[in-house]
Amino acid sequence: MNPYDAQAVSEVLLNSIERGLSPNTLYLSRSEKALYLGRLGKKSNVNMEYCEGEGIPVIRNHLGKSEAVLDEDCLLITLIAEKSSINQNVEDLLMCIANGLNTMGLKTEVKGNDIMSDKKVAGMSFELVGDLIAFDGVALIDFDYDFCEMALKPMPEKFINKKASNHREYLTTIKAELDRHVETSEVVSAIQSGFEDGLQVVFEVSNSLTDEENQMLEGLSEKYHSEQWINTGRWSPVKDYGL
Repeated sequence: MNPYDAQAVSEVLLNSIERGLSPNTLYLSRSEKALYLGRLGKKSNVNMEYCEGEGIPVIRNHLGKSEAVLDEDCLLITLIAEKSSINQNVEDLLMCIANGLNTMGLKTEVKGNDIMSDKKVAGMSFELVGDLIAFDGVALIDFDYDFCEMALKPMPEKFINKKASNHREYLTTIKAELDRHVETSEVVSAIQSGFEDGLQVVFEVSNSLTDEENQMLEGLSEKYHSEQWINTGRWSPVKDYGL
């Protein structure tokens, strides 16, 4: 999926659930190579000359907090649900992912907002949006360290108290930990099962949006391509992309 639509779909689902048009949703997706600014990240932390020269999109999330480099070897994980329907705390939700990965043979544990093997293999952020909980992050099936080092400027402050000085020292991948080839479908199945077991639910699997959601997606595409949104995290004039 192109990275603009990957983010727009996430917002579409949030709006749809908020309006009662869709049930609580676990959204698992992959994105073509892009640099994600997060909701609060800054372009000043990005090597824009490199990204522009390589034709790498720089986009802004509506969830998440800081800059990250992602491609199709990274599984994007978003859980959007009504707060009243979720009895678990943030650590419990993180354990859903950790337990799912552990069924594949990993040995992971939750530390803060990160899921650690020997190093960080997945991470999540948590936000309250009105009456909804939005739990958003990524699991690293594989990772392009060279891309990361070229696209992001050094930010040593990010590694304070993490016993690492750069991404190579701090991050690992599911493939590296298992020392074998890993299909995306295997990770999707493991994480889905982890959430189903942890939340005591069964998800109805769908690979497409509803007609109403596709209508919202068409409208939001303009937002995620706009320089105003990418540069400032603001989008005006405010438009209603609903029905």
